[in-house]
Amino acid sequence: MNISPETIRNGNRLRRELASNPATFGTDSGVAQIQPNENLDQRNGIRMAGQMGARALELMQNPQEAQRVDEWMNQFGQSVPGREFNAAKLQQAQQMADQNAGVGGLR
Repeated sequence: MNISPETIRNGNRLRRELASNPATFGTDSGVAQIQPNENLDQRNGIRMAGQMGARALELMQNPQEAQRVDEWMNQFGQSVPGREFNAAKLQQAQQMADQNAGVGGLR
C-alpha cells in the first residue's frame, strides 16, 4: 500500500480534532442544536414589550427628540455616505417594484 506522508498527517490531525471535540451537544453542520424545555411562544401569553418599540414611542411622544432625529437624518442624507445609502435604498425599492409589477428580468 502506498500512502503519502501528507495523507497520514491529515488523518492524524483529523483524529486529534475529533478526539478533542467530544459530541456533548447535538450539532448540525457544527452548530449546537439546543432545544428549549418549554414552548416560548406561549410562555405566559403577555407581550411585555407592547405593540411598538420604546424608541418609536419616544419619538411619537417627544417632539423635541423627533425634531432632533429629523435634523440628523437630513444632515446624513446630504453627506456622501448618506447619498450612497439613499441611492442604494432607492435602487432596491425600484427593483422590488419592478419585480412586483412583473417588469424586467434577467439581463
